[in-house]
Amino acid sequence: MNNLIVIAINERGLVLANPSHLRQIVDRKVKEYCEYHKAQSTQTYAYLYKRLYQIWGVNVYTLPRNERESLIDAAERDGHLERIYSLISAELIFPEEQ
Repeated sequence: MNNLIVIAINERGLVLANPSHLRQIVDRKVKEYCEYHKAQSTQTYAYLYKRLYQIWGVNVYTLPRNERESLIDAAERDGHLERIYSLISAELIFPEEQ
C-alpha cells in the first residue's frame, strides 16, 4: 500500500499536513535540494530560518530547547513547520522545476 500524504493550504497560505509526515517531507526536500545544488544542509536551514524571521518574525535561535533538541525540532514543537515548508516550496529551486 502506498503512503498517501494529504497536504492542503489554509486561508493564511500555510500548508496543513500530518506533523510527522510534514517533518519527513521537509527533511526530504532539504536533502534533495542540497544534493542537487551541492549545498550544505546547515546553510540551507540557516537560509530558511533567516527567511522565517524576515517574513513572520520567528527567530528559531531564541526558541527554548533542551540540550538534545535541534533547531528544526524546536521550530516543529512551536508550530512553525508549516511555514518552513511554505518557504521551501516558494523559494528553493528543485531540478524538476528548471
